[in-house]
Formats: sequence, structure tokens, C-alpha cells
Amino acid sequence: MKRFTMLASLLMVLCLQMAAQTWEEVKVGTSTRKTLTYVPKNVEKSPALVISLHGMNQDPEYQQKQTQWSALADTEGFIVTYPLGNNRMWDTGGMGDVKFVEAIMKDMELKHNVDKNRIYLSGFSMGSWLGYHCLETLGDKIAAFGPVSGVDIGKQPKANRKVPIMHIHGTGDDVFKYTGDPYHMAGGYPSIEEYVKKWAAYEGCDASNPQVIRPYPANCTGPKATRTIYNNVNDGVEVTLIAIDGKGHWHSNDPNGVNSTQELWNFFKFHQLNQHSVPVENRNYFIRYESTVGENLWDRQAIYTLPKALEKGAKYTLTMKVRTSADCAELGFWPIWNASDNKNQWGGSNDVQYLAAYPVEAGEWKTLTWNFTANFTLDTFQFVFGKYGGTLDIDDLVLVKEGTSENLIANADFSARHIQGWSTNWNGPSYSLANDAYQSTGITQPSVVAQPSQQDDAYYTLQGVRVSHPTSGIFIHKGRKIVMK
Repeated sequence: MKRFTMLASLLMVLCLQMAAQTWEEVKVGTSTRKTLTYVPKNVEKSPALVISLHGMNQDPEYQQKQTQWSALADTEGFIVTYPLGNNRMWDTGGMGDVKFVEAIMKDMELKHNVDKNRIYLSGFSMGSWLGYHCLETLGDKIAAFGPVSGVDIGKQPKANRKVPIMHIHGTGDDVFKYTGDPYHMAGGYPSIEEYVKKWAAYEGCDASNPQVIRPYPANCTGPKATRTIYNNVNDGVEVTLIAIDGKGHWHSNDPNGVNSTQELWNFFKFHQLNQHSVPVENRNYFIRYESTVGENLWDRQAIYTLPKALEKGAKYTLTMKVRTSADCAELGFWPIWNASDNKNQWGGSNDVQYLAAYPVEAGEWKTLTWNFTANFTLDTFQFVFGKYGGTLDIDDLVLVKEGTSENLIANADFSARHIQGWSTNWNGPSYSLANDAYQSTGITQPSVVAQPSQQDDAYYTLQGVRVSHPTSGIFIHKGRKIVMK
């Protein structure tokens, strides 16, 4: 009986672990990627997130096993996710996997209510290479970075924010060599000590006077290690290197020496961004499109399929709120009879109604209105912004038939927290459900600038939204409040 009880208890524990671990799909542009996410039973209400990137020819299951982040998540109450690289590799030169990491951040915030101020990035080997690469554009979204046994080969330090870094490396590493490899085929890199020191100098730390702790930890009985700490006391930034004597190319969780995962978490939890969170119940959800400029007006389209086709000959009014990150010259609205065989015929598209386009100025939400009579049995709406580059947010759609008050748009304010019914055309931009979970505490601009002349000269609203051509109102310009009348 006792044996049966023990087996039942073990089975229950395994079931709880299986329930907490899930493969999740992440939309990145037109592709769908995967990440293995572990949510502990005792997860915080608004938890921290650790993104752990695997090495080349490895996978999320291997990364989970070697790092043991999930076990630590159980005791600390944070969420950890292990992304899967295409062909078990990472794009360390382009933007493909940077966008994947960014999409994961957004997904985790929406699906698991993670604290946007406490998103941490770590990686092993090629995963660390990608992590350093991510700092160029995602540094302002990463509270702290913890690379293990990897560097950004062939590049000088570059980030859009001064990011706290804890780098862990074995002195016996023969893959990402501790002594450096200036002749590496991808461009070469200096010794790890010199590499980390360069990052420290780049982020404004006193690179000439580091704090050196050896042995580290002080009570270790296994392989000795040295911790070198560089500080930027003015900005509260620390760049640190833990070098483990004789260790090779692996993630060390030595109980008698350096436990890399515990060291990284101890470092991470003392760092967070400073955006003010909006309570979940007060958040406004909307659909966000991220577009690059197309050659033609119709290149980039957001498409909504109506739950029920409109009545031919009936009068309708559509209103919706729109917000853009840059001035959008023309935002078009085309109601279409998508079921018709005659739609989109060149030289005068049949069964498509071309309504007046609006110019939309960057800044706050604006309400657009279209009044029209359905010339066909319309079943699809297309919003066209092909010559626009930037983010375009859509919210609070209201479609009513004349003489009625029923809104014919399903989930019109996105409060159901999904974007069913929405899609894009063949050239369509990436899109996702977003929300105003955080209010800007100031202007979002790089903390690391190569030359003073490159400082941002733009105007921003008090909400941190960039405005290309400000007219009347209150704006922030070069850190100062400006009133325009």
C-alpha cells in the first residue's frame, strides 16, 4: 500500500510538471515558430521571464536539461521559455531571430501576463552569440543579459541601451576560445577577458579599475573561478565576468563551484526596467501592424473577414480608432465582396468599393469614419497602407447598419484578447495583439550614442509617442518640455 502511495505521488508530481510545460506557437511575420515554455505552479501574478537560447545543433529540451532553469523557476516563481532555432541554429547576422525573440516577449506578456520590466535573456554558445546580437535593437526591452560560453563574433559592442551583463565562461573552452580567436572565419574575436572589458567600456563602466574576486564563490570546494566586476555607478550598470578555471564548453552547474543558472538569476533579479505597469483590468487591447514601405499603395493590407456578409443596397457607417508611429500619407478602406469571382480585376476592379483615404498624423489615437452604401454583398474589409513604414494600431471598430445599433464587428475592442478574423494580404506586414500594459516614463531613445550629433532630434508626446510634424500641444524635445500654440 505504501509503495502504491509513493507511486501515485510521483505520478502526480510528473503530471504537474507536464501540465506546466507547453510547446507554444509564436507568430513572426508570416511564419510560425515554436518555444518550449515552463510555468511553475507557484508562478507570480505578474512574473519575471527568462528566455534561454540553446546552442548550435541543440534544442530546447537539451537547453532545459543542461541549464535547469525550470527547477529554479519552481522555487523563484518566474517563467522560463526555451525558443527553437530553425534547423537548431540561429541567425546571428540578420533580423530573423531577433524578431523571433521580440515576438516571444510580446506573446509572453499577453499569454502569461509577464512583467515587461523583468524580461531577462540568456543563452549558451551560439545562443549567447544571438543574445549579444539582440542587444543592438532589443536592449531597451531586456532588463539584464546572461551569456554563457559565447560572443558576438566579428563585431564591436553595440546596444540601444546600457544593459547589465553577466558573462560566464570556462578558461578551457575550445569552441568559443577563452584566449580568443582573431582568425575565426566569421570575423574573429579577442580573449574573453578583453571582450567583456570592451563591453564594460562601451557601457560607460570604469574599465581600468574593476573589482576582482577570487576565489569565487568564496566557499567553493570545486574548480576555482574569478569574478571581475566593472561598474558604471552613474547609470547603475554592471558588466561582470565569471571565469571558471579549466572548464570547457558547457553550461556549468557545479554544486561545489559555480552554479551558472543560480548566479545568473541572482544577478538578474537585482535589475529591472522602469516602465510603469497598467493593472491588467485597465489595459487597452488592440491589433498592431508593423509595416515596411511597399512600392505601391496596395502592397500592405490589413484584412478583416466579416462574421456575416453585408446586405446589398443597405447603408452602413464604419468608425474606428487608429494610431501610427509615423505620418501615414494614405490609409485606405476597401469593402470587398470576397466571394465574387470578379473581384480585383485590373482596370476597374469589380465588386470592390474604393472609399476615400485618410492621411493619419503620428501621435495619439484618432477616430476615422466612413459612410457607404453596400453596392455588393460585401464580406471583407481591407485597410490599405502600402506606402507606410512603422507601426499602425487599430482599435474600437464600430460597424452599424442605418436604423440599427448592433455592432457587426466581432471583438471590436479586442477585449476578448484574440485577433480571430484578421489577416493580411500576400505582401502583408506582421501583426499581433498588443496592449497598453506600460506607460512611458520618458522618451525612449538609445542610452548608448556613438557621437553627440546623433542624439534624437525628434518631438514626442507626453506618452512617449514620436511626432514627425508637431503642431499645437505639449511635446518633449531633447529632454525638455515644449508648448506649441
